[in-house]
Amino acid sequence: TLDMARRLERILKIKLLEPVGESTYSYSEAPSRRFSLTLGDIVIIRDRREKEKEKSDTI
Repeated sequence: TLDMARRLERILKIKLLEPVGESTYSYSEAPSRRFSLTLGDIVIIRDRREKEKEKSDTI
C-alpha cells in the first residue's frame, strides 16, 4: 500500500514512490546497458559504507 511504501521510504531513506509524469526513461536501450539497484543492493552498499566508516573512526 502507499502507506507502507512511505514508511519504508522513511526507514530505509530511499525513494520508492515517484509522481506520475512524462517518462525520461528510454526503452530502446539494450538491456545490458541498463542498470538498476534492488533493495538488497542498497543494503549491501550501506553496510559497506558503515564498515568503512567504522574502520576510519578507529584509526
